[in-house]
Parts: sequence; C-alpha cells; structure tokens
Amino acid sequence: MELSGDQSLSFLNQRRIDLLEQLGAAYDNSDLAAVWPKVFNEYNSVIEAINKTLQLWPLAKLDDLPDEILLDIFRLVALTGPCIWKERIYMVLAFVCTRWRDLVFGTSSLWTVIHIDDNVPDLRATVTLFLKLSGGLPLSLSYERPMKSTHPVLSLILPHTHRFTSLEVRLMGRRLFSIADDKPSDRNLTRLDRLLRVTAFSSVTSFSVTNGVSPLTSQTLQSIVKSGDTIGANCVIRALEAADDSPTHVDFSVKRMQELYRTLHSIESISSITSVVVDSLTLSPNLSSNQLLDATHTQLLHWKSLTCRVLIPQTLLSNLIDRSASTLTYLNVVLDTSQFVAISLALLELSSLRSLIIDIPEQVPYPFRKYPTVLPDLKVSKLRVLKINHRLLADVGLWAYIISLLSLVPHVQKLCIPPVAHNAEYQLTKLNDELFDRICAMKSLNCLKLDGNLELVDKGDSMLYALPVVEDLAVRSTLHTFRMLKLETMLRLKFDWESSIRYANTFELYGHRLRVLELSRVTRREADKIYIRLMLPNLRRLVTNDSALLAGICYKLAVEPQHLPALEELEIGNEVFPEWDLFFVMLEKRIVEHKRRGSSVRMLEKLIFHTSLSSSLRWALTGRLKGLYTHRSSNTEICPAANYKLRLDDRM
Repeated sequence: MELSGDQSLSFLNQRRIDLLEQLGAAYDNSDLAAVWPKVFNEYNSVIEAINKTLQLWPLAKLDDLPDEILLDIFRLVALTGPCIWKERIYMVLAFVCTRWRDLVFGTSSLWTVIHIDDNVPDLRATVTLFLKLSGGLPLSLSYERPMKSTHPVLSLILPHTHRFTSLEVRLMGRRLFSIADDKPSDRNLTRLDRLLRVTAFSSVTSFSVTNGVSPLTSQTLQSIVKSGDTIGANCVIRALEAADDSPTHVDFSVKRMQELYRTLHSIESISSITSVVVDSLTLSPNLSSNQLLDATHTQLLHWKSLTCRVLIPQTLLSNLIDRSASTLTYLNVVLDTSQFVAISLALLELSSLRSLIIDIPEQVPYPFRKYPTVLPDLKVSKLRVLKINHRLLADVGLWAYIISLLSLVPHVQKLCIPPVAHNAEYQLTKLNDELFDRICAMKSLNCLKLDGNLELVDKGDSMLYALPVVEDLAVRSTLHTFRMLKLETMLRLKFDWESSIRYANTFELYGHRLRVLELSRVTRREADKIYIRLMLPNLRRLVTNDSALLAGICYKLAVEPQHLPALEELEIGNEVFPEWDLFFVMLEKRIVEHKRRGSSVRMLEKLIFHTSLSSSLRWALTGRLKGLYTHRSSNTEICPAANYKLRLDDRM
C-alpha cells in the first residue's frame, strides 16, 4: 500500500515510539539506558531542524534547469531504462514539450549509441533515425544475440563503419559473426578503439570483423584481452595475419594440442608480442594429441607475461620459458605434481621473474612419491609475488616441499600458499610450526594469504581499497603471535563469528589504524562490546549484515554523531534490519553535524543495500533526504546533488 508524505511521516513517528520501547527492553545495559533521555531529545530536535530546512528548500522546476543538466538527465534515463524501450526513450521525451523536442533532436551526441536487438520495435526505422540524427559524430554499436550470421540491418551500418569507435557483440552458441560485405570497400574500422565480445557459452570459436572491411589493429587485440574473453585459435591466426601493425597481447583458447602448436608457431614469428594467454574450451585441463613436440625452435622470445591455464607437456613449457627467460616477469602455469617438483627450482632461478603463480590440479595422490629433502643454497632476489594453489590435502610430502621452498624466496612481498590442515598428527603440527617460522623470517612480506583463511597486510594509505582481507582470526594459537606482531600495521580487517570477540581487546589497541571493517553474525552483547569499546577514527568503509550490530552502531552514531568521523561508505547485507528509525536518526544527525562542523565529520558518499525495500520506505529514504535520487537497479549507482551515492540492490 502506497502512503502519502504526511501519512509516511506519521507512520514513521509511531514506528519510532514503538521501536524505542522495544529497544529499551532489548538493551539490558545500564550504561546505555542512562542516555535514553538524550536520544529522545536529540531525535526531536533533529526532526524539527530537518522540517525547517525542508521548508527552505523548494524543489527546482525542470523548466529552470539549464540544457546541460537536462541532457545529463536524459542520458541517465536512457542508460537505466528497460532494454525494450532503451532505443526509443529519446523519442518519448521529445513529445513532452517543445523545448525538450528541440533539445532532443538538436543534440547529435544523444544518438551516437546504436543498439541492435530483434526486440526493438521498428528496428530498421530506429537505426535509420539514429544514423541521420547523429550527424558525423563517432558511433558505438551494440549487437545483441544475433540469430543469424549477418543481420539485415547491418546493410544500413556498413557505409558508416569508418565512424565506429566502439563495437560490442554478444554471441550465443557456435556462430560466425561478420560485419562485412563481399565487396572490398575503402571504408574501414580505423577509428575502432574498443572491441568487446561477450559470449554465454565458451564454444564460440569464430569471430571476424576483418573480412573485406578492415584489418584488426593491435589496439583492438588488446581490447579483446581486457574484456576477459578469449577467442578461438583459428580466429587468432587469421587476425594476426591480417593485422596492419604490431600487436602486443594475444589471448586464445584451444581444444586440441595441434591447435596449440599451430597457434604458438604463428605467435613466435611476431616479435612485438609480449603477453600470451592460453586457455581451454574443454572442461578437462588435459589436452591429448598424437603429435610429437618439435622442440627444435631456438628463436628467442620477448614475452614478458605468460599465462597458461591448461596442463601442457613439460618439454613444451620448458622450451617456451627458456627462450623468454631474460624478459619474462609474470608466469602463471598449471603443473601436475611431477612437473612441479621437476621445474620449480628452475622457475625460481629465472633472473627477471617478479610474479610466479602455480596451480596444481586435483589428482590421485601418490603416497610413494619422493620429494627433494636438500635444496641448493639459492637466494632469489627479484621474485616479489609467489602463489601456489593445490587441493592435495593428503599429500604431506608436497606440503613439506612447498614450505622448504620458502627459504629460497626471503624477499617475497606477497605470499599465497595452502595452509597445513589442522590435524592431531605430530607431523602436520610440526609443519605448521615450520611454516610459521618461515613466514616470520620474511622481513619484506606485506601480504600473506593462507588459502583464504588468513591475510595480513602492511601497505600504505594509497592502497586502501586494494588490500587483501583477513578472512578468519580463529586459526591456530601458534599464529596468534604472528597476528599480534602484524596487527599494528593492518589497514583492512574482516572477521566472522566468535573470533571478533576473542581478540576484541587486541583490536581496541590498534583500531585507530583500520580503514575497512567487515562484520557479520555477532550477538547483541558482542555487538555492544564492538561498537562501544572500539575507537575507529579512521574507518572509511563499514560492511555488516548483522541487524544487532547495525542497530548498535546506529544508536552510537545517533547519540554521538562525531563517532566514526571518517566513515564514507556503509553497506548493509541481506539480513532484515527492523530498526530503520534509528538508521534515519543516525543519517539525519550526521547531516546536521556535517553542516555544523564542516569537514570534521564526513558525509556518507555511498550507501548500499542488499535487501528489498518497501515502497513506503523508499519514499521515506528519498523524501526526508532531499536531493537523493534512487533507482531500482543492481548495477547502477545514483550520484545526487547532495554528494550521496545510493545503490538499491534487490537481490535476496
């Protein structure tokens, strides 16, 4: 049931009275109960101040908005509108009034994004209108789910291919897409700087924009890599042969070993390529072939980055690495256990290597496998990132070998390895202690991750939002000492369950360093300890899905709005949060305090919900905070004039 403005305010006032009575009984804490009268007074004063302020802020009429702002609103409506009328939204807006009609049809930049979809009514007439009204400006083409290899509307677009700067194609299934005709043309895609191909299935192997139109440029090939997508081996070979300049990045996928050999042979002949990514279109990482490896190639490669997500023969991999050993700085490979033992030391000895990532696929354990027990006295000075992934939980020998390799990389800065499983066996306990000693000996280590269970950080303030996350603090007591040593330099922290309270006293000492805090699943009593005892003056981002903790934080901020003065982003999780009135009090008090104190208390810049909001609550959230625009979209952030960013995510 939709409520009017007055009805919603009355509803919220009554809700506040009922809620505060419930909270009075829920918070059985003498320290909190003593300040309830102050909460009532502050709440009433905030409501009066907000009402007076709203009376002085009349809504601006659309007629008074300048053309630039009105055009930005038009673009936002077209960007966030339903797909079925996205292409015709400007024509709908043009029927509102004479000014809007002149503005819409007189602004060519509004008509430069063309979306081809069979669901668009009168598609041919719509595309013709866009091409006419866009003038000579550069165009962006989006081609959605083509059911045929060549769409009939493309005949209208071919004369304008020289204007394209962005081309996005979404393919479904095994199809060949070609934006070309059979006749040579002097018009080409020379201005294309963005090519994105998104597919719903990994079986798409044929994609061409070069047939009779234009050769691909290296910039286009790089755009394919940036999109996170791969293209078939045959397509890569054709694209490289047609390239008119020097490509530097190649990302391709293979199904058979002969495709891998043939594509690598084509890539090796191009000296400008410095980055190669090999993927697989099959579910199995193993590639079978009867073709023998021709390891006679001796041409030096200038590759700086090599990513191979498939398990290839060791001879081939060693040959590629040896030929690019002097320039290779990033290596990401898949190795079975035998390959890992055979070439791991050789990989660590590469003089130019900075980052090494090794994935060991799950396989049948071999209990009688022998691992080296004595390692050479090798000090790797340039390796800074080492990541080893494996799931061989029963292979204690592999664990011991990985831990012994850590002595060869004393200067590594980022380390990610699987931890030793918690087990009563003496051998596993001994390995855990040895792992702890190896980690403590790494003086340059600033990021540690143990299979997603523990990450410790020591980085500068410029890397605040790119930091790893502490996933679990209730590990082993042996790691507690190391945790205490590094906690004073930690900037980002995430914990769950009872571990948050187990080390609450330690966090109280170093809470002033935290910038990001993520909390979940704590009891009311534990929540009181967290938000009352912890002083977080530099906290910028707070994430929680616990209603008890969020209610306590809102209560703290309502009473003391200068609490958490640096808070910029608040994210509320999936759980139900009934204390919305406290949330409103906190938010409104924050606004008043910000205006009074200036920059000492920061405004919330981003507010994220991962729960459904009723229509009346949406109205209350936007109506009581004037200038806050809302939009029901999981991928849209609205930037209103009041420096707020609100994203309403309706996923449960």
